[in-house]
Amino acid sequence: MATLKLFINEELTLDGIDRSNYQTIELSGINYLDHRTMLLPSASKTSIFNFDAEVAAGTFKEDKLKYARITNHSSNIPVNIEVSSSTQAFNFRMEPQQSFYLPSSQVTGSLVGFSYDYISSINLRPSGSNNTARVEFFVATT
Repeated sequence: MATLKLFINEELTLDGIDRSNYQTIELSGINYLDHRTMLLPSASKTSIFNFDAEVAAGTFKEDKLKYARITNHSSNIPVNIEVSSSTQAFNFRMEPQQSFYLPSSQVTGSLVGFSYDYISSINLRPSGSNNTARVEFFVATT
């Protein structure tokens, strides 16, 4: 069992005032890590990892996620992130050199006609029809 330490360092001076912030977060009980860099094929949706009640190839137990990060290492290709559950999906655009973080595999709340439970998959697609994108993911679970 290990402790994952995250360091968030924000540096910003706005209107002459230092608005910088530094946070240290410790996540204990980490037993498993999956860390990978991969090339996303052009015009294709790629499932990079999944969550389910049971562990399988590329699949993590849905209630064991402590931290996940996806980073777009491409210099000029945005990446679409599709976060799916068994009934819904929503998308984020991740610009080059940006990261996307997940602190849990559970999404809570509901709106009229929209409800969520556990995330079932994370899928990525490079923006544009003839673009490949280089991404990295880091997933820590208990």
